[in-house]
Amino acid sequence: MLSNLRRSRLWLALTALTTLLHAYAQETVRVGVLHSLSGTMAISEVTVKNATLLAIEEINAKGGVLGRKVTPIVEDGASDPAVFAQKAQKRRDRLDEAERAQARPRFRRLDFGKPEGHASGL
Repeated sequence: MLSNLRRSRLWLALTALTTLLHAYAQETVRVGVLHSLSGTMAISEVTVKNATLLAIEEINAKGGVLGRKVTPIVEDGASDPAVFAQKAQKRRDRLDEAERAQARPRFRRLDFGKPEGHASGL
């Protein structure tokens, strides 16, 4: 089973890939930034979030991606695997209809799983 940090990085990479694939159809490229900004993992993940935002700022200063501005969508995973899964689901559900039709096969294969002994219905 993937660790929380690996799971969040995988989600970020898949979200970034999905949004980059749809850059031609959008005025901006939206990139999901999902890290623990609160809870026990915040001490290490806040710096990763800050580095991600700095990289996005530098990319935008150089003209963006394919000439389009990159817009970060920052979410707090709260150091909880269930919250990470919920936030990823929320992001997926917010995709535009055209994006959803193309992204659906990728998200079907994405299994966030549940930690052992976890009783939530996610």
